[in-house]
Amino acid sequence: MIPRNDAHTPAAASSHTAGPKPRSFKPRSFKQSAAGALSLTLGLTLACGPALATPAQAAPITAPEPAVDIKAPRIEVESVLSSSVLEISWSNSQLVGRYGDFKIQVYNSEHKVIATRTANYWEHEARIEALPAGGTYTVTVSGLINGQWYESAPSAPLELSEDPGAVQLSVSGTVTAGKDAQLSVSGVGYTGGAASDGVYVVVAKADAWRAGKRPSEGAFTRSVFVPASDIKNGTFNATLDIAASELPLSHGEHYVIGTLAAGSKMMTDRRLDATTALNIGAAPVDSVNASVSKRTVHASWKAPALDQRITDYDVTLYRVDGTSRSFVDKRSLGAGTTSVDFLDVKDGSYVVEVKAGIRASASELYPVFSTGTFSNVFEVKPVSTVPAAPHKPIILPIAGIIPALWWVKPDDGGSPITSYRIVLTDSKGKTTEIMVEGNDTDAGFMALSNHYTPGETYTAVIYAINANGESAPSLPSDPYTMPGSSSNPTPEPTPEPTPEPEPSKPVERANPVISASPLSLDPAQKNTVHVKGSGYKGVGTDAGVYVFVVEKSKWQPGQVPSRSLVRDMVTYLHIPTLVDGAFETDLVIDANLLDSTKEYVLGVTGAHYGMTVTDTHAALNISLKGAPEKPEPTPEPKPKPKPEPTPEPEIPSAPIFRDVPPTTQFYDEIQWLAKMGITTGYPDGTFRPLQSVERAAMAAYFYRMAGSPKVELPAVSPFKDVDPSFPFYKEIVWMKQQGITTGWDDGTFRPHDPVNRDAMAAFFFRYDHASPRVDPQAHFKDVNPNTMFYHEIQWLASQGITTGWDDGTYRPTTAINRDAMAVFIYRYEHLKNKRPRA
Repeated sequence: MIPRNDAHTPAAASSHTAGPKPRSFKPRSFKQSAAGALSLTLGLTLACGPALATPAQAAPITAPEPAVDIKAPRIEVESVLSSSVLEISWSNSQLVGRYGDFKIQVYNSEHKVIATRTANYWEHEARIEALPAGGTYTVTVSGLINGQWYESAPSAPLELSEDPGAVQLSVSGTVTAGKDAQLSVSGVGYTGGAASDGVYVVVAKADAWRAGKRPSEGAFTRSVFVPASDIKNGTFNATLDIAASELPLSHGEHYVIGTLAAGSKMMTDRRLDATTALNIGAAPVDSVNASVSKRTVHASWKAPALDQRITDYDVTLYRVDGTSRSFVDKRSLGAGTTSVDFLDVKDGSYVVEVKAGIRASASELYPVFSTGTFSNVFEVKPVSTVPAAPHKPIILPIAGIIPALWWVKPDDGGSPITSYRIVLTDSKGKTTEIMVEGNDTDAGFMALSNHYTPGETYTAVIYAINANGESAPSLPSDPYTMPGSSSNPTPEPTPEPTPEPEPSKPVERANPVISASPLSLDPAQKNTVHVKGSGYKGVGTDAGVYVFVVEKSKWQPGQVPSRSLVRDMVTYLHIPTLVDGAFETDLVIDANLLDSTKEYVLGVTGAHYGMTVTDTHAALNISLKGAPEKPEPTPEPKPKPKPEPTPEPEIPSAPIFRDVPPTTQFYDEIQWLAKMGITTGYPDGTFRPLQSVERAAMAAYFYRMAGSPKVELPAVSPFKDVDPSFPFYKEIVWMKQQGITTGWDDGTFRPHDPVNRDAMAAFFFRYDHASPRVDPQAHFKDVNPNTMFYHEIQWLASQGITTGWDDGTYRPTTAINRDAMAVFIYRYEHLKNKRPRA
């Protein structure tokens, strides 16, 4: 504790039992600037002598040591709370025997008792109110032991002068960890006797000093003395300089700026005590280094040496073009990470920026970031290697007759692809090789009219070749039976019974949404239509999209467009680059190309390879000026899940995720999911509702639904692509142990693959340990007894967990989004106790 000023006047000292051991107080040293602002020079203890008009000149204060009866209480803290209220606390730690009661007596300057209070033996603090203002008082505390009272030494003199005004403290200026700072401190209401010796402005750790309580020794990191002469009408202004290394920071540590009475009032008068938070921003990272290996950029940094509070890092990769920078990619990372890789970076000049962030508490959604620290500018240069393996090819007929092989051009490894090697394998294992010249187009095509036996079933594998060699093989195509009849048909063998299969291989599908303006065009004029699209992900979008205008009669959504469609386009635009499945472009249609007697649509399909994948198709009707009037058919709305009457969720009042405002579809279910701890969202505070659910995330959801039970982790991972360092290793192991997942035949789990709706039904069915009895009612027109996981989908519908789409379909091979998953989990948890067992 900071020592009390127990020195009294000679008269007071002779009137009571002598005071405690003499104490000395070393005042701090201050100086005043030419402009009148006051700055601390150095010093570690606060001056607290009576009448401290000039702290640098205050002499040490001493008092004779009194003789204290060890049975008497000892006053610890004396406080003036107002012009008529005192507060006293005492200790009996050195006493013999047990107290029956305590008696508190207040003496005036003539040593007359003017107030008496009693306290029970367990109490150690008392407040004395309604004392006459304007006087100076001392207090003693007596303890009753075995019928005899033992009185303490008297308190320090306590002056009940007039109260100050409404004390208000304000601070302007910013403090950044690791940097020098200057703050301007202003006070209003510093009047009355409490301010007669001036005011101290102090910086303290938040947990070391509180307004209204006597400060502990060493509580203040910095202080500035404001003499009474500088307080005008209760108002003062002071400048506080803080050096870069002056505030040592540790995790969760916070500081306050406060004021307290100076001089003889400092230790006893609490009426000028006031504090306000000192917010200290995160220190920037010390340095950032970047290196390049082929097309991978490795960035590393040093955590701020002066700031151990860091909770987050934002790492951004910029492309450098002269003096300008353009955004390329960004990572949001936790405090334990000091490096990151950016993969497949294109040729060019780059720089990496790292920002350190802190959160005021664990409940804060978003960190507050420091200024950025940049790496050196570096080059990513062309690297020539063998090509990447081509994507999985497909075999489809041209015009429904001639089988053809389609594939997407892979990354050429920095050297042009010169040829492709195609290997066809029939049902007996016989292979046929075909060599095809390479080209610069985004997709490849090869008619198979001279390379197959009619009626035989084939799969195809493709190798890409450049000057450096041959790529790894693509995944084999799906089996395709060629048209015609085999001369020696062989009956297909009956397959052996196998265990229930794992969910079908999740394939990311396109979910196109397009908009365009204007859609009312004048055929006699040149028209520019601004087109936007999103959801162009997965199979069929690797080579980009085509945007075009075509006669409505020649647009057949849901069917593979023939090559004549391309020839019959009024105009088209090939967009090879999609950013997260989205594009934005202008489509120019010259005058006199549109016939006002015909109907047109604005259509979008996947380019080349994508033109064979129907889920990349989308179209909008176009109206033409001068066209015959007729009623416009109402377009069928995009199917969406039917609203399900479910119990009212327990929903947090404020949005938990910054990308899920209250207007978001399934807002209540997502809020509930977060409240229950089943989802935590991403480190940047988002939920990303329209993103597909990955298999690893699905494992985490079911594990948390089960109450996060203890898991006995095996010595060896059950899946060869999930090692013990994987973030959801425990959850995936638990899911395997519970029989909810079996993994794939090749021993993998494939944690980052999206989960399809049929697989989701299987996971819920196994988690619920439901009966395998089949519901005889047909729920969906696209789910029949031959559908994989037919039983599980039927069960999911019979329990009311899914209702399907408005068109009566379930769409089992469609990937499920995170918002829809929140709905299924919510329904399952709220309905499982109200439904009959299937």
